[in-house]
Amino acid sequence: MPTMNSHDIAYALRRFQPETTPNRHAVALVLQNLQRWADDNSDGWAYWSAPSRAARVAMLQVASTTNAENWQREANDITPKAARAAVAPIKGFLTRVGARDSDAARIVRPITLTEGA
Repeated sequence: MPTMNSHDIAYALRRFQPETTPNRHAVALVLQNLQRWADDNSDGWAYWSAPSRAARVAMLQVASTTNAENWQREANDITPKAARAAVAPIKGFLTRVGARDSDAARIVRPITLTEGA
């Protein structure tokens, strides 16, 4: 299972720009929002495995293991449908743990912004 720390997530945000890969960028923003929420509501992202397990599909959309994979992902965006699918387990996780509706909406907001594109 991939795991991304805060530095990996920040790197993904630098790699995927809203102008060229808006859906991957939105997924990376959701990951950053979730990581910050986990840090604020637990011992932290690094110590609470449930948020990162929920974010597994999202991490697979923005993490790369080789340079060739990096270049391919930076050149080719995912579809809005794939971005929504990557975030669906995160929404479910937030519901299961009883996150406030306002927190959940803020965390996944970047995906809702790309849906009109």
